[in-house]
Amino acid sequence: MFSGEFTILREARNDILQLPSSQEAILEKYTLLIDHYDKLLRTALKLSRISDIQGQSLTNQNHRLKQQSETDFLTSLYNVRKLGESIPTWMAAGIPFVLLLLDIDYFKKINDTYGHLSGDEVLKTLATILQEHTRPEDFVCRSGGEEFSILLHNVGLLQAEGIAQNIRQKVEEQEFWLIAGESVGITVSMGLVEYAPGMSSEDLLVCADDALYLSKELGRNKVSLFPPLSDKRHN
Repeated sequence: MFSGEFTILREARNDILQLPSSQEAILEKYTLLIDHYDKLLRTALKLSRISDIQGQSLTNQNHRLKQQSETDFLTSLYNVRKLGESIPTWMAAGIPFVLLLLDIDYFKKINDTYGHLSGDEVLKTLATILQEHTRPEDFVCRSGGEEFSILLHNVGLLQAEGIAQNIRQKVEEQEFWLIAGESVGITVSMGLVEYAPGMSSEDLLVCADDALYLSKELGRNKVSLFPPLSDKRHN
């Protein structure tokens, strides 16, 4: 790209170094040298700006790709892949946390009755509720289908139960608007387990799933803990 400019610069330099030469000839060669040096400099600056723009574009593209790989396309929550990465990270941090699994009760009936597009609207509204009633430091994820997972940061099991009960109540009170302009009500079942040192990711997920299954056995629209407490604790 710079071959022409470099050739002229070399020739002008060589001409200047050839003696004897008149003052007018030297001035002419210096003028030519400066002119092409300026052109070379402008081209270099232009290429530098283009390189910066392309570099920023690649950075933005990489950021978008990373977000897409970690995010559920429908709800914009984190996806199950990101959950699988985050649980070991939270374990290694040594900070108390609770895993909450949440499942929409009888969600198949909504899809069968109103169609999958209406079911998607329910999922998106629920995702908004979960984000509004958790804290910025918590981790909210759509695990798949109608199941969601939340990592509650720096809380014990009883405090986490209070958060879960608040979510359960907000969902029960919410009108979920469908694409046809009508609304439905839903409930959710939840299972919670507190991380204890020595537990693996698999242990944590299995225990939370056991608690979730207990909520369904108790009639759904419940919050259950692992290990289970007396039935009077499940409202």
